[in-house]
Amino acid sequence: MARLASESKAGYYATPPEEMELLLRALHIPDDAGEKPFYTYDPCCGEGEALSMLTQAFHEKGAAKTRSYGSEIEEGRYEVAEKVLDHVLHEGYQFIRTEPKFSLLWLNPPYQNGFSERTELTFLRALTGSKQGVLQKGGILLFCIPQYVVKDTAGVLSGRFHDLKVFRFTDANYDIFKQVVVVGRLGKASTADQKKAYKTLVAIGEGERDMLPTLEDMEPFEVPPCESDGELMFRAGPLHPEEMAKDFVSSSALGDIRNRLAQLSSAATMKRPMLPLKPGHLGIAIAAGAVGGNMGSHIIAGVTKKRTDDEAMHDDEGNYVGTRRIHHFASIIRAYTPDGVIDLK
Repeated sequence: MARLASESKAGYYATPPEEMELLLRALHIPDDAGEKPFYTYDPCCGEGEALSMLTQAFHEKGAAKTRSYGSEIEEGRYEVAEKVLDHVLHEGYQFIRTEPKFSLLWLNPPYQNGFSERTELTFLRALTGSKQGVLQKGGILLFCIPQYVVKDTAGVLSGRFHDLKVFRFTDANYDIFKQVVVVGRLGKASTADQKKAYKTLVAIGEGERDMLPTLEDMEPFEVPPCESDGELMFRAGPLHPEEMAKDFVSSSALGDIRNRLAQLSSAATMKRPMLPLKPGHLGIAIAAGAVGGNMGSHIIAGVTKKRTDDEAMHDDEGNYVGTRRIHHFASIIRAYTPDGVIDLK
């Protein structure tokens, strides 16, 4: 236990490997999983030891396409985790951009009080909610927290998960941090089952160690394969320079910018009119920019200018009562000649 205490930092406590080994004995995958992928995620993965053990257990049980995803905000632990996990981001969980496609979420968040609620509850609420949730429907949550925190998280757990079970650490590791593992499957239970689960979880949070089975007696739990076999998006926050560069490669934005800034290869053309244009028609076409350019001895172009006119105002009897200023735009033809610039109204 001294080893575990020595590795604690800023509320982070690494899960003892011997407890993970007991938990992983109960891990089961469907017999018909075949080549389907299993994606696992740890949002505060530390040095990646727990998630690496999970991935290895999946492989040993026949899940060849298991991929581990982790995020870690502390740089030193991130650098270690990067060597043992498939995908790791040096970023806080709240800034990770991903999809609700994970088969399993290993959640061992910091053990501490936040501004308005326990940090463990904040992690749980965000990572299993409708906006930022990462689990697919039916996905498995493994929630490692102190036993007394089960009471604080009972509402979210019972409202979002079913088949909830709680197992504590063995005597060798329980007494200092009172840790338990809550196992649940994402998906709402019936109202009656939710109420029953809530009362049970509150009682566990208020209870003693002896009311819980240990991880040695953990019941088997089955992890479903991912419903989607496509590429999983797992990216750092939008202000991360390297991730923004990746976004530009796959985004249509760069092409849109290029098209807007590039000179048009061909201008709009007008069909030849059936009858010759009258001077008024020709003037409108030139002012609109549809006709013009180099005319040999001069250049003509359409120009739109803002004009201001003053208009006298009179009452019903014809008496002058004031002046009204009117602003409008007028199109003119501007001719550039050797003798100067001439505006034709």
